[in-house]
Amino acid sequence: MWRPTYHFASPNSWMNDPCGPLYDSATQTYHLYYQVQPGHVQWGNISWGHAKSKDMIFWEDVTSWRGYDYITLAPGVGNNQSVLGVFTGSTLPVTITGDSTNRTITAIYTSVKYLPISWNGPYLKGSETQSLAVSYDGGITYQQYANNPILASPPEGMDVTGWRDPKFKQWPEIDNVLYGSNQGHYYMTVSSGVRGVGPRLLLYRAFANDLTNWTYLGPLVSVSGNFTLNEIWSGSLGYNFEVSNAFSILEKAADGGDNKTMHSFAMLGTEGGNTTLHPSTHWSVWINGNISKTGNDSVTMNIIASGVADWGDTYALNSFHDPKGNRRIFYGWVMEDNNNYGQRAFGYNGQITLPREVFVQVSETWCKRTFGEITYLCQF
Repeated sequence: MWRPTYHFASPNSWMNDPCGPLYDSATQTYHLYYQVQPGHVQWGNISWGHAKSKDMIFWEDVTSWRGYDYITLAPGVGNNQSVLGVFTGSTLPVTITGDSTNRTITAIYTSVKYLPISWNGPYLKGSETQSLAVSYDGGITYQQYANNPILASPPEGMDVTGWRDPKFKQWPEIDNVLYGSNQGHYYMTVSSGVRGVGPRLLLYRAFANDLTNWTYLGPLVSVSGNFTLNEIWSGSLGYNFEVSNAFSILEKAADGGDNKTMHSFAMLGTEGGNTTLHPSTHWSVWINGNISKTGNDSVTMNIIASGVADWGDTYALNSFHDPKGNRRIFYGWVMEDNNNYGQRAFGYNGQITLPREVFVQVSETWCKRTFGEITYLCQF
């Protein structure tokens, strides 16, 4: 049977979004969770598969590739909010009180109770909630939080086109904007959109000692439908966001920077935009922006630049900060282009891109970086 050997793929069946990639310093292990349908080559029964690695090159299925052994989170198991799917989320090597404790990993993900879900169709209230699970054995098994969901509904009065894919972390740059100093708060973005208006990246805050209690602050990214700075270079932000990441990157001296200036970005999965120049109805688009305080004690990202992250079929780019290399690493999902017969014959559908480092190059000339088999060119 033909299978990819250079890119990571699930043991069998359908796979899509990378979920909760991380590096656990306690065990010196990289973890890659991913959405998977363990019983068929088409989307459905979405669960979390799990693989681990010491170098992001050689991967090992957890706990094995046989049967359903590689499934870490399954629909409805321990959480009646997720009976129809465990959608994308994120992980950190911390406890629910925000402490770094040996072998403890906390995951926050979208639990799905009703289907179908589509940005251009009716949105059924209660179909998506945000839930939490904790691993006490280095990410191998997870226990569902007893009081799930930790977020039961979108902000009051918001007619959403979607509300999923939470990404949480400490973000000192937002603390500094809001409070003048690093408070150690955790911030979480949830990808969304407002029907008939445009996509939204919603921002929530939790105090450092309680990752079960989140307060909605407002939209971090807020644009009109099909917004673009320049479709040729920037793509379209569509009408609904998915699998979005917001983060800051330091200018490193090795890349011509000053080792102190931070730049803020968001990587956005966008649905429904103008696709004249793109083969898919989904774009992976990055934006660079200035974060400023708004009148309602929240912040917004004012877009100053944007671009298409991948002109191929890569989607759902999901990232983590790699403390081992002090760098931000992205993984994405690539769907197969085989027909249904070919997919059934191969027994799998989809794979994960090679890891990609995202960095800020401060230079007036072209730079070049190689990661894996891909060489990237950039100019600033």
